[in-house]
Amino acid sequence: METTLLTYFFIAIATTIAGSLPLGPVNLSVVNITVKKSMRKAMEFSMSAAIVEILIAISAIYFGKCIEHFLTSNSWIQILIFSVFIGLGLYNLIRKANPKLRTNDSLQVSEFVRGAFISLINPQVIIFWIFVLTFISQEFETMFTPLNLLVFLLGVFITKLIVLFSFSKLSYFLKDRLKTSSSPINKTMGIVLLVIGLVQAYRFFIA
Repeated sequence: METTLLTYFFIAIATTIAGSLPLGPVNLSVVNITVKKSMRKAMEFSMSAAIVEILIAISAIYFGKCIEHFLTSNSWIQILIFSVFIGLGLYNLIRKANPKLRTNDSLQVSEFVRGAFISLINPQVIIFWIFVLTFISQEFETMFTPLNLLVFLLGVFITKLIVLFSFSKLSYFLKDRLKTSSSPINKTMGIVLLVIGLVQAYRFFIA
């Protein structure tokens, strides 16, 4: 099937929505930042996550097979990744919720940097893009010329921001319910991170 310029844009939209809607570290972090801090801080985080999404998409397009081989052939990277997720998950589950949400942390890290870090350590994202782009190449006559690539990445960036903004906007209405405790968000994030880590560990040791 011949792929038009508009098709590249809609493929980017559909793919990014499919990869961004399920609960994961990035969208849960957006909810957490919105409730604890502000929507402006959440969008700073989202901007960074959207940029990283573009970089991951580019990497999957041009180096997908190499990355997949590198991840599967270097066991220490896989162990490090699922250990980080399990550790972060347990930390969020066992830490005590503060009586009130704090807006200043002892270690000041910008939300932009935090967004980049959380997006980069998520192995599901790169695997998702490699899988999707392989499927797309089988169904469509894809050729990423500079213009096609620009339109595709623009679709990815805009869609990622819109999805994360929607999460932030919806969570904004939860602020009144959660302003006395961050426990529900911490627990949810902890469970999600722990599940991701355990699934990765299962695939490494069993599958």
